[in-house]
Amino acid sequence: MTRTTLLLVCLLVSSILAQPPGDATAKLQGLWLATEMLKGDQAAPKDALAKTTLVIQGDRFTFTSPDMSQEGTLKVDGKTLDLVTKEGKTVLCRFEATDDTLRIAAKHDERPAEVKAGDGIYIALKRALSHPVSGLVTLNGKPLRQAVLTFHGEVAATGETADDGTYRLGTRKPGDGAPAGEYVITIAWPERDEKGGVKADGKDRLQGRYADPKTSALKVIVAPGSNAFRFDLATK
Repeated sequence: MTRTTLLLVCLLVSSILAQPPGDATAKLQGLWLATEMLKGDQAAPKDALAKTTLVIQGDRFTFTSPDMSQEGTLKVDGKTLDLVTKEGKTVLCRFEATDDTLRIAAKHDERPAEVKAGDGIYIALKRALSHPVSGLVTLNGKPLRQAVLTFHGEVAATGETADDGTYRLGTRKPGDGAPAGEYVITIAWPERDEKGGVKADGKDRLQGRYADPKTSALKVIVAPGSNAFRFDLATK
């Protein structure tokens, strides 16, 4: 793991777990599952809905359905939402959200006046349930403190180990768990400054051994209910 990548990992942890409550995107963060979708007056079939998801993490989104996959950045202003795809196209949206539901009306040429089905696209979603995830990280048989864990799945969930090596995973806020599913785990142990912050030019004291999700052998399945995972690492 390069120093730049290590810093980005730590910034990811900060953005997920320390997002200010007043941030306009805070309520939208996480994995959303489609419950209803219409294009004009044509409703999507149930089998298509079951494969349609929206992931919002930080200022980025990924929309996946059987017909398409789009990703890019988002901008929230009050109850309006702009989705800018990586190709540079902007989708103009209006939304209504609670902690557990999200409704979006969207058009390319003009912003919908209301959040309802019409001549554009309307989609209703529910938040994927998060389940408690905790555990222990050891290094050469001893608890590892201040290690940063990232569970890579449909969404990224993160945690940091305490002095006794234990951790609690969070997706939207510290300790709120992660949605059910398969995850690849990466673990970094960044150098810290005197105040306990991550050094901007610091190294991963695990030498990147567990830092790449493409090569990590650490894999788990988060199931409904409480989950506990232990990771015993070694420097040799």
